[in-house]
Amino acid sequence: GRRVCQFRFADVVDFEATFGPGAFGRFNRRRAFRVVPGDRDKIEIELTWGEKGSSGRLADISVTGMGIGITVDGITVDLAPEVGGTLVPLDRLTLSFRLPGCDTRMRIMGIVRNRNLKSKSICYGVDFEWGQSDESQQQAEAVRGYVMRQQRSMLERSAWIRRG
Repeated sequence: GRRVCQFRFADVVDFEATFGPGAFGRFNRRRAFRVVPGDRDKIEIELTWGEKGSSGRLADISVTGMGIGITVDGITVDLAPEVGGTLVPLDRLTLSFRLPGCDTRMRIMGIVRNRNLKSKSICYGVDFEWGQSDESQQQAEAVRGYVMRQQRSMLERSAWIRRG
């Protein structure tokens, strides 16, 4: 009984002026189903761009990209504005991480697609840049497998809650 609609906003500036700066982030602009790590899964990510780098934790992931929260002193936070000024949309970076259920550490190229202000911090969305190499395709398959496992887990929890 539900209807799914897709919206495309031609001018982000007008949209934010009309609905406020936080409204744009409520839309899934990734073109794919997102999942979040399980409660017990803290997925650490190393990011490098140019001569700079940082570490963070996975906020959410899909087969096309991920959201990242940068860690400071072991606490997951978004990137501080003074550090975040060095990473902007369309910057290319390297993401290095290990997904639960995957034996090897992944090293994936990405491109910053969005940068959202959240009170005193900044949250980044990154699109994966899958290559044609066998290694890149194996990593893409590992990400797809993880997303599918998380999606299945979400559906099972949802069914359990409805039965209970």
